[in-house]
Amino acid sequence: MACNNTPTTTAAPASAQQGMADSSEVYAIIPIVKQEIDYVSVLKKKLICFTTSNGKKDSSVINTATLQSLADQFIDKDISYLKMYYAERIFSDQSTGSLTINYTAINDSVPVRSIDILLDENTRQVKQFFIKNFEQHQDTSIQEQYSWFIHRGFQINRSVLANNGYRLEERKEVKWGNQP
Repeated sequence: MACNNTPTTTAAPASAQQGMADSSEVYAIIPIVKQEIDYVSVLKKKLICFTTSNGKKDSSVINTATLQSLADQFIDKDISYLKMYYAERIFSDQSTGSLTINYTAINDSVPVRSIDILLDENTRQVKQFFIKNFEQHQDTSIQEQYSWFIHRGFQINRSVLANNGYRLEERKEVKWGNQP
């Protein structure tokens, strides 16, 4: 990669670097998502979106505007201003070589139920992060899992279930670079 194309990454907050629990700040995912969008835009990566909806599969090449629109769903799940509703845990996972920062909702009053941010144990750079979201709208429940893989892509899995029996299982996966 040329010198000017070296992507920047966000390092862990001091509390995670020191292995402490319950830091005074939430590890922000917005800068991570924005850096990834910049990374894809600058390197002009080919963007492919794979969609599965109730078993029906499709794929298409997308542009950066569509990428941004999909990525905004991750940004909308930011909890940095809602720290008081979350418990923070930081732990080392030897099996993945990761330091994991976990935020779990302390009650059901917030839709984002948990966020897991996996940092490389040596460099403390973000490798991936996951967001679990749950919302109830009248007689319909919506469960979502957001997964972001640094410099590779992301997935959005959504399950919608209504009391009348309607069910939707949907998955959007966006990949860039040399991904199979």
